[in-house]
Amino acid sequence: SWRRPASSFLGPYTLGLRWEHWSWVTEAHGGISAKLKHLHSICSLALSWLLLFILRKTTELYPF
Repeated sequence: SWRRPASSFLGPYTLGLRWEHWSWVTEAHGGISAKLKHLHSICSLALSWLLLFILRKTTELYPF
């Protein structure tokens, strides 16, 4: 019970996968909301990649 589950480390990834699955399900049903959900997932993914890139660049400039 002391061991942390893998889901705690892969939390954002599993959440992203769940979000993608949900957007796919709503896409099957159709509607504008599905399109917005899919767009939001893409935007959030792009934003996280951008944040990661900025963090990498700042660590290159200012090594801790």
